[in-house]
Amino acid sequence: MRANANDQRILDEMYRKFSELAILQSELSQNVQQTMLELHGEHFTVNHCVRWGEIAISEVTSEIE
Repeated sequence: MRANANDQRILDEMYRKFSELAILQSELSQNVQQTMLELHGEHFTVNHCVRWGEIAISEVTSEIE
């Protein structure tokens, strides 16, 4: 499958946003980062969503190129 230009633009933007989220998250204090980890189950943390969202978009992009 091949993505059209609009699809590719959207995927690129999604990837950038996940990357920006990862940077913002890393700038939080250690206390807040730890609280975020403790508040949710292993597969439902913000960390998990950001990291795997970034990876998923990258994989989708590779698949459709």
